[in-house]
Amino acid sequence: MNRSYVGSDSNRIEFEDLPFELQLLVFSYLTHCELTVAARVSNSFRRLAYDPSLWKRVQVDCSDCDATSFGALLDRAPLLEDLTMRASPHVLELAARSFAVRRLRLLDVGFSVGVNCAAVAALVDACTELSHLNVEGCKAMDDAAVTALCRLPYFLSLNISHCGLVTDEGIVALARGCPHLRFLNADGIPRITDR
Repeated sequence: MNRSYVGSDSNRIEFEDLPFELQLLVFSYLTHCELTVAARVSNSFRRLAYDPSLWKRVQVDCSDCDATSFGALLDRAPLLEDLTMRASPHVLELAARSFAVRRLRLLDVGFSVGVNCAAVAALVDACTELSHLNVEGCKAMDDAAVTALCRLPYFLSLNISHCGLVTDEGIVALARGCPHLRFLNADGIPRITDR
């Protein structure tokens, strides 16, 4: 393999000779998809591409990601803080591996399958720093799942728009159990009244 270098032939600096922090900075400009491709180039590129600091904020396109790949992504992202996986079939996989994403603070699983009380409870138990959750359009989201969120000490923001199983009881429990809540989107829920 030809080694990459910067500069003219007389002042040749090879990429591998740069400080690790500088190499990491270069890799920080790659998308996650590009990082997985770069990881195949060499062992040193693999170490850089899978550095946990590059995997703090991840957006998963679930049409290209099977359950095994998604599980591997969670395993290589111990510093993950922000995860977007809209319309995902992998919510149960996320709930089962929630121990791997303990630092998660922002989670967007809008319009995903499998967002129910058990999945939310597993995430709440493992991800105690979770502060923002978008479950918009998740059909199985109900009062019990909303109530489970009350165990989060720093919970600030919830989007339950179009979660048709949520009722007044869930909203009241949320209001009482989440004193730091600053944002609630409860649009399009027919079982919520003005009481």
